[in-house]
Amino acid sequence: MTVTGSPQLAGMRAAVLPDRLLRQWTDDEMANYLTGIAGAGLDTVITKLDAVDDRFAAQCREFGLAPVGAMPCFNAARPATADVDHLRPVDERGHEFEQMEWYNGLIPTDTAYADALAARCAELAASAPVDGVVLDFIRWPLHWELELRPGTSPRRSSFDRTTLTRFAEYLDEVGHAGHGIEPRNPTRSATIIDGGFLTRWTQFRCAVITDLTARLATAIHSRGQWAGAYLVPGDMAARVTVGQDTAALGKVLDVMLPMTYHAILHRTPSWPASVVADIRTTTTASLVPVLQVTSDSAYAGRADWGAPISTRALSAAVEAVASIGQGGFALFPGHALTQERRDAVRHTLTTDG
Repeated sequence: MTVTGSPQLAGMRAAVLPDRLLRQWTDDEMANYLTGIAGAGLDTVITKLDAVDDRFAAQCREFGLAPVGAMPCFNAARPATADVDHLRPVDERGHEFEQMEWYNGLIPTDTAYADALAARCAELAASAPVDGVVLDFIRWPLHWELELRPGTSPRRSSFDRTTLTRFAEYLDEVGHAGHGIEPRNPTRSATIIDGGFLTRWTQFRCAVITDLTARLATAIHSRGQWAGAYLVPGDMAARVTVGQDTAALGKVLDVMLPMTYHAILHRTPSWPASVVADIRTTTTASLVPVLQVTSDSAYAGRADWGAPISTRALSAAVEAVASIGQGGFALFPGHALTQERRDAVRHTLTTDG
């Protein structure tokens, strides 16, 4: 059973916390952190699903916070199975994608991997004491944080044999026999797709992601938990680049969380609100934008997270999304919420409310 459109989910105010901290912090350190974010007006903590245990869930609930787990899907760093070498995306020239920064995405068309992913999701949802599960990396491979910046050209994926075989079958099913797709020839197949099947290619890619999302959401709902997913931010063109059709996804998910990291994508603090407004033209599902808290290398590591984010800029982003209707948001990374930033968030919410 879904809870699509739930005002509670639409108004969710969350902190996204790295799972490694759950293993590093003492009970007192965790209590101090949870006290701080609850005092800032937040009501949810999102971390990796496999890291949420009874102890952490109890700590969250003690402070009036809902524990939520994120389930990585098509990411080589946390695969559903150990064997992922055959799941590397391939570009239109037949070259495998090289890892970009920390990101190493996987194709979503391998049926054996999809089965393993569904089994893993069902297992974790059954055992983790969470209110909801957010699907992460539920998309076609793209390091969007770098590849969707203004002036860039995102890589195309995937012209691997598995995907092209499934696309050829799809074309046969929709009445395009004799299409000429050659699964062993990515360059020729890409040329054929560009020459007359781009619309079908986009429809196929979106259907793959929607069908997988529906399958995982069903497993999550069977445990009485709500199902959400992180979305690539931007306009419709950006979303279909990774196969995330928000109109279709809104029918199988309870909440969608566009990752509106304005500094990473070289945008202004007002940009997240415009992304939410754009997605709302396609769906009535609950939307909770994820806002970027900091660009500091102490949190970003070697990744490029864009220009520094002042406390004023964070407040402006929170105010913009909190004032456009549903009012929910999530803050990433949650452990960068210093006392100054927590005070700013609380003040913004109090003033806005």
